[in-house]
Amino acid sequence: MFTIATRARRALLSVLSLIPLAGGACGSPTEPYRSSPGTPVPEVTIQPASLILAVGQRVQLYAVVLASGGASAAVEWVSTDPEVAIVASDGTVEGIAAGEAIVIAIAGGARGVAEVGVRGAAGPGRPGRPPLK
Repeated sequence: MFTIATRARRALLSVLSLIPLAGGACGSPTEPYRSSPGTPVPEVTIQPASLILAVGQRVQLYAVVLASGGASAAVEWVSTDPEVAIVASDGTVEGIAAGEAIVIAIAGGARGVAEVGVRGAAGPGRPGRPPLK
């Protein structure tokens, strides 16, 4: 696979420092996560954990949520650099322009990350493609 560039690592650390581990309310850029009270989630991983896309290519990511007692938790998806890769609410990631980004899955206070590299020429946005939701 590939190694995350220093810039991408710094972006990840910046984003992770803004995401609270417990509590919080949505609606503010510094609080993009709403916890589910009573839903302990000790671990979140993303499959695949690392991938390389072409500009315009879409791939489905999956959050593996290991919650105690079989509890379930909603997953929120975030990209550290939406100018490089965007991620939809269902975990579909799309390459927008050449570069590197981190996709983060947040569930019940836990976070998982996936490294995303996008290769190809940077284009003028997403012509002819319906928006990811």
